Amino acid sequence: MPVDERTYVPRGRRSIGPIVLPRSAPAPLLATLLLTAALLACGGADSPDAPGGQTIAEPQATPTTVEQATIEPQATPTVEPQATAEPDTTPTAASQATVEPQVTSEPQATPTAASQATVEPQATAEPEAEDPPAPSPVPSSGKFTSVSAGGWHACGVKVDGSVVCWGSNENWNVYNLGSSVRESGQATPPAGEFVSVSAGARHTCGVKVGGSVVCWGSNDARMDPTHGGLSYTYETGQSKPPSGKFVSVSAGFLHSCGVKTDGSAACWGADHAYQSEPPDGEFTSVGVGSDYSCGLKVDSTIVCWGYSFYGEASPPAGEFASISAGVFHVCGLRVDNTLACWGLNEHGETRPLAGEFASVSAGLGHTCGVRLDGTVACWGSNEYGKSDPPAGEFASVSAGMDHSCGVRLDGSVECWGEYPAVIPAE
Repeated sequence: MPVDERTYVPRGRRSIGPIVLPRSAPAPLLATLLLTAALLACGGADSPDAPGGQTIAEPQATPTTVEQATIEPQATPTVEPQATAEPDTTPTAASQATVEPQVTSEPQATPTAASQATVEPQATAEPEAEDPPAPSPVPSSGKFTSVSAGGWHACGVKVDGSVVCWGSNENWNVYNLGSSVRESGQATPPAGEFVSVSAGARHTCGVKVGGSVVCWGSNDARMDPTHGGLSYTYETGQSKPPSGKFVSVSAGFLHSCGVKTDGSAACWGADHAYQSEPPDGEFTSVGVGSDYSCGLKVDSTIVCWGYSFYGEASPPAGEFASISAGVFHVCGLRVDNTLACWGLNEHGETRPLAGEFASVSAGLGHTCGVRLDGTVACWGSNEYGKSDPPAGEFASVSAGMDHSCGVRLDGSVECWGEYPAVIPAE
């Protein structure tokens, strides 16, 4: 908070009020008072820092009416120099005129009606500091075949094969790696016909009709230390897929993986945790999380690679029909339509509900699945309402970071949670 220079007194100094002397004051008394004032200004007559280490107490030993009026003004803003030792009780017009400049230096001590009126708007402005409520989702008038919820955006494939995206198109801070906001383009898809799309944290990838994979959005990672140091950006390559034909793709945080037409898995992007080095073998699908990846093999078993801080890269045994990798946890649909989840269980996201499901999707701290009757059920964190799906029947569901989206049986898309709210119309 800035210092008010009008009332600020440096440590070790004392402010003294105006000294008013009668014209008949004797010269010795005048000299004593002047000396006292000079010593007070330089450090205080009763301070050990006074010149020569002396303590001057003559004015206090034999106080006169004038001396008392001189010593007391600091206690009260109005002083009567020729009155008794209690000048505050009978102030005169002359004394008020003398100390009037000091009264203006402390307006908060004696607020007037005008000053109080200026303070009142602050009380009414407090509600503006509250966080605004999350916007309500707006259904789309278009028809979709699939939808994918990412970090702060979502993308969907329409019935004509085109891809539309909505939500944030900026390079938001991920893992505290960047504090500045700039355009990434993850919500700006290219033209063409697509078979599928996958929205990651700050980039998106899709499989085109011909089998090629294209990605758009962020292609780097930004290091921005929170405790000093230089910020820098380096390329990670999560938006630069290899050549070849693919049947599916999955976009994560700083890397992506896909299944080629020959069944092999290929990954690109960050590889600091070996998350972009898939094992050999044939896969039917692959899921990408934060610093790990998992794949469903042709024998219906699951294998994972990369970091396993919370056990996310340690799948259970058994046969699975599908797999979905979230940020720090994974869920799989078994062949008997039951669910199994593993990894971080901070909000109960790895404790699936009982019953039979048709599909499952893992997000950030929450999981959603489509039951056999077409209804959507979500569990785990319900921050921003991302685990509170609407009623009705859905064909598929996708759990993102702070939002979830689903495709209804009529092809319309509906989202819930914080982002994104507006789905572009056809």
